[in-house]
Amino acid sequence: MAQPLPSLSSSPPPWEVILLVAERLDPKTLATASCVCKSWSLSMASDHLWEPIFTANFPSLFNLASAPTSSPPVSFRRLFGLGYIAAARRRPAQLKPTLSLSDLVFVISISFTDKDQSIIACDGVNKEEKAPRPQSSLTVVKHGEELPVERNGLFKFDINLNENGAAPVVIGAREEVEVVWNIVLEGWRGVFTMIECGGRVGMAPRADGWFSEELPAAGCCPNAVSGGIVGDLRLGLCGNGGGSNKVRIESVSVGMMSVVSWRYVSLDDGLMYLQHFLFNANV
Repeated sequence: MAQPLPSLSSSPPPWEVILLVAERLDPKTLATASCVCKSWSLSMASDHLWEPIFTANFPSLFNLASAPTSSPPVSFRRLFGLGYIAAARRRPAQLKPTLSLSDLVFVISISFTDKDQSIIACDGVNKEEKAPRPQSSLTVVKHGEELPVERNGLFKFDINLNENGAAPVVIGAREEVEVVWNIVLEGWRGVFTMIECGGRVGMAPRADGWFSEELPAAGCCPNAVSGGIVGDLRLGLCGNGGGSNKVRIESVSVGMMSVVSWRYVSLDDGLMYLQHFLFNANV
């Protein structure tokens, strides 16, 4: 009677096959395989396996292999480990902010004053002077949890002024616009002014009234915000109808931009930046 063939699963692979496979392993798998047993540790630590891996990943350290710094010479596996640790220490730590968007309140004020000329009587003589009409203003308050977060996770927020049946805000061609954007820490525990500036906006329909202001540096923050940051505020404008020389403000967009890339920073980077100023107790 024929003997049954031995199960393949019960027969270990030939030693030569393991060595051939080892030459095609990545560093992490090779290091893990060396922990199986003592014989594997000796085989998987051989220089002929680690030298090409070390050379490919850390060519700038290859001169250490031939430097007479120790006796016996340092193995390529050991040199790879040194290079890996050194590279990891050079990478900046990916810190997460403890401040969250729900901890913040955005307060945006828009005021406008008409600069039309007026005729004023002075000692019986008509004198032309600037007599601005009383200032009109709009203040928008948005809690962090009410702000729509961008799908790409950027520190940029669009606020619709026409929601909930709010009355339209109309400005004319000769009106000076002043904008102030403050960020308040919930509970009135801190405040940071992002923008305080003014000017005139374009009268073209669908134009944007763009205001920006450079912000102070915060050295503790990620590279994305430590290289220079501006606060960004845009008024979304549309025609007021009737051919009048006025436009209607229908939205406000606010954000934080890097002056290096002129792109909006990520939400986490923006929160890290604000955290430095809102949580800084050294005052």
